[in-house]
Amino acid sequence: MKKLLVVLAVISLTGSVASAQKVHSDNQDIRFTAGVRIPIEHSRANSGEVMSLTYGKYNDKGFGFHSGVQWMFENMDINDYLGLPLSVSWSSGRRTFKQTLEDGLENTLRNAYHNKYYYNQNPTVDNVVGSFFTGLFNRIEFFAGLTPGYIFGPNDDSPRHGTYGGVKGESYMYIKNRFSLTADAGFGLSFNIWRFKLSVLPSVHYFITDNYREVNNKSYTTPTGTESDFTDQARSWQFSIQGGLSFSF
Repeated sequence: MKKLLVVLAVISLTGSVASAQKVHSDNQDIRFTAGVRIPIEHSRANSGEVMSLTYGKYNDKGFGFHSGVQWMFENMDINDYLGLPLSVSWSSGRRTFKQTLEDGLENTLRNAYHNKYYYNQNPTVDNVVGSFFTGLFNRIEFFAGLTPGYIFGPNDDSPRHGTYGGVKGESYMYIKNRFSLTADAGFGLSFNIWRFKLSVLPSVHYFITDNYREVNNKSYTTPTGTESDFTDQARSWQFSIQGGLSFSF
């Protein structure tokens, strides 16, 4: 364990020497993100891949906006979605790479001391590595906005049929409106290396327009005959988790 702490200290020292860098002016950036969108409501629909390319601009207090283009090869089992996200955001200040490494090491030592002093436990490798990397994230950003979009795919997907415990079921997704509008909100944690920024961005999305709908049709036999249960519900809520790479200038 001591060897691991020494290694992390050496990494921090190396970064300090190599980083005669100063905090560059980075009020603009170009960001590429990729990840998955997952239905929040109970649904048979699968998650879909999402990617986007955006341009952002901030003022000196961290307030700014992002706009760009977003593409999904499949969303809610329907192919080909194009969106034009526009969001306002607030971003905290950044540290130099040297400060980032020093804070990562400080976070590791603080947690190691806490475990030893309060619980009389030596820190595990997982705790040491986890503490170091969580200390590296040097910027947090909160954002909210709207995304107008258009769904190019087919009107519906292939129905799924099945029989469970004597109940026959059919379910499928279909598109009610091709033009869409979502409300989006989330946050990002970032790690800066020179002008490059690695980010993790979780967010939630709500379809203001009625676009994706799910049909479930069940039929079953009772002593009095055959009965059916039919539902046609909007699927409006989604959660996404994306990784991003930005270049600031």
